[in-house]
Amino acid sequence: ARPMAQKAAQHGKGDTLHIFILDASHSMSYHAGGSGPSLAAVLADMMRQRIRSLGSNDSAYLIFAARSPKQPLKEPTASRQALLKAMDAYQVRDEEADMDAALALAAGLSQRFPEQRIRIEIFGDLAHNSFARLTSKAFPRPPKIILHDVAERANRQQSLPNVAIERVTVTPDRSGFVKRFKLVGDLINYGDQALNLPLSVTLGDTVTNRGTISLPPNGRRSK
Repeated sequence: ARPMAQKAAQHGKGDTLHIFILDASHSMSYHAGGSGPSLAAVLADMMRQRIRSLGSNDSAYLIFAARSPKQPLKEPTASRQALLKAMDAYQVRDEEADMDAALALAAGLSQRFPEQRIRIEIFGDLAHNSFARLTSKAFPRPPKIILHDVAERANRQQSLPNVAIERVTVTPDRSGFVKRFKLVGDLINYGDQALNLPLSVTLGDTVTNRGTISLPPNGRRSK
């Protein structure tokens, strides 16, 4: 049967065997934005979240796709603790990922559990991982294949915060003999995540003040 692929969306609950294929090729060592977390770190975080979201009756199996696929578990398991511990063995290798070999393992595993629904989820850098060499695989029934683009997630994490400076007010500070000015900025966070941002005031080429400001989700602060 030919597998049906789709982009990652909502995942159903139930008696399902999830086969997670994780890209462990050299492309996963890339750092988003040049200085952000590596794709491997983003993948590991996504995978741990995915494990925790599994249905209560679901089981899962991990395959690390490299030149030769690695299998950190002997058998599929419903133990979240065992799956999370197996993730500690995930590491990037300086080689290409053979996705065809990884899918062959997934097909063989599905043959052993014909009574279960099979859901194959591939986590990787989809733009730089060629699926052109895939060959047909025999499954007891068509599995659902879900693609998780780790690079896309990493780039979203590196995007600039949706923050605007609404107003800046400058008033004389007459509290002392030295001529000073008081500067207050009103900032708005249009995003749905709380932010802690650095602030600085520069006059000419000199930074005269530094500080931070905490902005609540969809909120505003003055400083």
